[in-house]
Amino acid sequence: MHKKAQILGQVFIYILLVIVFGLILVYGVYAVGQLMNRAEKIEIEKFKIDLRNDIANTKEFESVEVLDLRIPGKFNELCFSSSGSTSITGRGLIDDKIKSGAKDNMFLYPTGSESADVGVIEVASGQNFYCFKAGDNGYIQVKLKGLGDRTRVC
Repeated sequence: MHKKAQILGQVFIYILLVIVFGLILVYGVYAVGQLMNRAEKIEIEKFKIDLRNDIANTKEFESVEVLDLRIPGKFNELCFSSSGSTSITGRGLIDDKIKSGAKDNMFLYPTGSESADVGVIEVASGQNFYCFKAGDNGYIQVKLKGLGDRTRVC
């Protein structure tokens, strides 16, 4: 009878170990997911800050800079709206932000959920809104031209 109790005790310990190991594994997967989510948010914020700084540094009249930008995260288009424009783009969330009077003039698409005011800009495509589509490597090339009081994006 004593051996049956030992075996039952060992089975209970193994079951407890499996449960603890499973909980540690689940928490580890959750923590890694959270870490990756934070890293993506940081990458997006860094992209916005760098772009804002590049545009600010190119305001000087006739200064030209060509940027090779890697679009962060799950986005594949970088869109610009001329400052003060109220043009409809046909892209739901972006249109909502423009119509609401938000100062944001840079949008990461397909969702348009990430946007920022990157300074006074003018879109050179002959329209008030233009999107640059990333290549397979996730990079786009944007040309900035200083106009003195604003920057032209082309």
